[in-house]
Amino acid sequence: MMKNKKLVLGILALTIVGIVLISGCSQQKCKVKEDCPDKTCFSKDCIDYNCSYSQIIPCCGNGICETGETYKECADDCVKTGHYRESDVWGGEILITGDVYMDKNLKILPGTVVKFAVQDDQQDGWEIPADGYNDLDPIRLISYGKTHSSLMVGGKLTAAGTLNNNILFTSAAENPKIADWEGIYPQGDGSLIEYSIIEWSRGGISAGSDTPNSIFRNNIIRYTIWGAIASGWSGSQIYNNEIYECGHQGIAVDGGDPIIENNTIYDCHGGIVVLRGSAIVRNNLMKKVGNGIQIGGDATPTIENNSIILASASSEKEWCYEDFCYPMFGEPVDTPIFTEVYKENNLPRYAVPAYKIENKDYRANLPLEAEEWLAYGWKNDKWNKINVRITATKCEFPSGYSMYVLIPNPTQEEKDAEIFNDKHSDIYKIMTV
Repeated sequence: MMKNKKLVLGILALTIVGIVLISGCSQQKCKVKEDCPDKTCFSKDCIDYNCSYSQIIPCCGNGICETGETYKECADDCVKTGHYRESDVWGGEILITGDVYMDKNLKILPGTVVKFAVQDDQQDGWEIPADGYNDLDPIRLISYGKTHSSLMVGGKLTAAGTLNNNILFTSAAENPKIADWEGIYPQGDGSLIEYSIIEWSRGGISAGSDTPNSIFRNNIIRYTIWGAIASGWSGSQIYNNEIYECGHQGIAVDGGDPIIENNTIYDCHGGIVVLRGSAIVRNNLMKKVGNGIQIGGDATPTIENNSIILASASSEKEWCYEDFCYPMFGEPVDTPIFTEVYKENNLPRYAVPAYKIENKDYRANLPLEAEEWLAYGWKNDKWNKINVRITATKCEFPSGYSMYVLIPNPTQEEKDAEIFNDKHSDIYKIMTV
C-alpha cells in the first residue's frame, strides 16, 4: 500500500514539473528578433528575451480591406463577391465582381471607393415584373441580373462618409455607362447611407421593407436609368439628397409612411412618386423634370411646400441602355398598353391601369380572337369581377376602377373562382398606377 502511494506521488510530481516546463515554453524566447517566427501582418521584435508583435495596418493578407489598400495591389483583401455570413468593415478601394450578399452588418469607412465590375461572376439574379412602363426594358430581365452585380446587406448597412470625405459607389469601367451595375439593397432597419456618391447604377438605393429607422441623407445619386431611391414599403427617412439624371423618378414610394424632405431632384423623368401609403413629402425642389409629384389612387400623403419646375415641353432628353430609352415625357416607344403579367396554360393574362386607356385605342395588343373574357377591376382595396365587352370593333370597361385585369379564354378554374387567386395578389402593387 505504501509503495503504491509513493508511486502515485511520484507520477503527480512529474506531471507538475511537465506543466511548469510547458507553460515556460508558451512565451517564445529570443536573443534577437530574427529568433521570432513570422506572423502575417505583424512586425516582430525581441524585448527582454521575449518575442513581441505589433499589428501592421494596412496589411495585405489579413482578409480586411483597410484604408490605404486597393484591389489592384491586394486582391485577396479588396475583391469581393458571393455570400458573407459575418459582419465586416470595408475601407480602401473595393472591387465587386459579382453579387455580394452580407448576412449581417456592413460598415463602410469614410473615403472608401466601391467599384462594380460590369459582370457578375456569381451568375445570380432575378427578373423584375413588367409594370406598364418598363415592359420593353431589357434591364428588368433575368439576363441582365445574371450579368450585373449588386450589394445586398441583410443586416445594417452603415456607409457614413463625411462632408469632406465622401464614400463613392461607381462603375469599374474605364468609360462608365448608365446601368453598369444594379444597385444597393440595405435590408436591415437602422441602415445609414450619408455623404456618399452613387453613380452609373440601374437603381441607386432600394430600401428593405419595414425599416423606419433607416436614413438616407446628404447623398449625391446620379446617372441611374431607373429611380435613385426606392423607398418601397420601408418607411425610411430621406433627407437632403441631390438627385439628377435618372430615367424614372428621383424618389419612389410603394407604401408605408416615409419622410421625404429637403431633397433636390433635377434632369429626371419624374420627381417623386407615391403609389400608396401616407408619406410626408415637404420642402423638396424638383426642376427640369417630366412630372413633379405623382400620387396613386390609394395614397394619402402629406404634401407641403414643394417647388416644381417642369422641363421644357420640347425637351428630347432621354436615358438609354443599348437601344432602349426612357424619354423625358411619356412612355418608351412601342410600350404596349396592356401588360402581360403572367400566363395560365401558356395563355397570357393582362393588366392595365385605368389612366392608360383613357382616350386611347385600348384594343391594341389584345388577342381579339379570344372567344371569352373574364375581367376584374380594382376598387375599395380589392379585386371585383366586372363585365367587359371586347370585340374587333368595340371595347367597353365600367368606370370607377383604378386598374383592370383581363383574362382571355379563362380556364374553368378561373371562371369558378369567387375571388382573385394568390397568383394575382401582387399585381396591383407591381403595376404603375
